[in-house]
Amino acid sequence: MVLDYRADLSRGTIIPQVPWFPQTPRDMRKYVTDAILQLPIFLRQDDGTIGMSLSDVLHGNFRRLVDSVQQMDVGGRTSVHVRINWPGYSEWKRQFQTRDETPSRNPITFEKFVRHIGRSVDKFMSVEVHQGDPRWRIGLNGITRNDITLIGAVHVSSGSWMPIIQLNRHLHN
Repeated sequence: MVLDYRADLSRGTIIPQVPWFPQTPRDMRKYVTDAILQLPIFLRQDDGTIGMSLSDVLHGNFRRLVDSVQQMDVGGRTSVHVRINWPGYSEWKRQFQTRDETPSRNPITFEKFVRHIGRSVDKFMSVEVHQGDPRWRIGLNGITRNDITLIGAVHVSSGSWMPIIQLNRHLHN
């Protein structure tokens, strides 16, 4: 079992995100402290590298993704939120179903989970209101979809996952 990976910082900058947590003490206890959260997941490739370009995820290029056909344990939920706290942008979320369309409603595969995470990041990339450090701005003359590599996802609360996002270039001060 792998608990963590050392980030390959030579590839580029990792997007710093403040982890999302429920706002009330009661919800924090119910959805985080007393919840059973899954270990972080990483997009391991068959050559040992970690991560997939957003483009590969969106185009379904999963042939090198290790364990792509394994069922994904998202903590027993039938749907989850992907949450993104990108610097300079408002907190953002998108919900998706974690069961397939078969009559037995099986858990989705790891590949399908990664595809949902990728689509969520892709939709987030259309957000236009940015305030703060211009290095983190998304869009023309900023960070684009082609700059994005998905490294993995962290289960931050019962029903919420946050993607680990790395750029394929370095941002400088």
